[in-house]
Amino acid sequence: MYIQELKDKFNHLYNHYFEQLKTIRTNKISPALLDNILVDAYGSKQKINTLANISVQLPNILILEIWDFSIVNDVVKSLETSNLNIPVQKEQNKIKLIFPPVTEERRMELLKIVNQEKEKANINLKQLRDEMMKLISKDFKDKTISEDDKFKYEKEVQKEIDNFKQEIEDLSEKKNKEIKTI
Repeated sequence: MYIQELKDKFNHLYNHYFEQLKTIRTNKISPALLDNILVDAYGSKQKINTLANISVQLPNILILEIWDFSIVNDVVKSLETSNLNIPVQKEQNKIKLIFPPVTEERRMELLKIVNQEKEKANINLKQLRDEMMKLISKDFKDKTISEDDKFKYEKEVQKEIDNFKQEIEDLSEKKNKEIKTI
């Protein structure tokens, strides 16, 4: 009962953390680097991958083929103002993004960003644990569960939280390893 709710909430937290890590650049570029970039098009903010075909060309170039020529300048503007900090080359309905090699200094910055995101995920995990423990305590006070059940559920929740914490740690380590790889 409590464990399934905990797992559902953790899956949401984990997926958010995974998506955040996908947008952090390593030496391998991927279209996922553009996932958080929004473009003002058609009267609203649109994700860039809904407006263009994005492909990797060579190990350091992303090519965007914009489907609607009338929004190419809007896409360019969004890319130029994003946190990518790379030059944008426009050729008709195609946009080329050439990523320079990651410097050692930038690598250290990226490692810090990964650790900040990991810390946020751990804080959210702690809040999730506290929420579940309060729910168990409330159910005990309301006499919907026995004292033995209360201790059993608290132990199960803590065990799951420990497993979740390890999953977050493993994902962080994997990303750190990617960043460190030259």
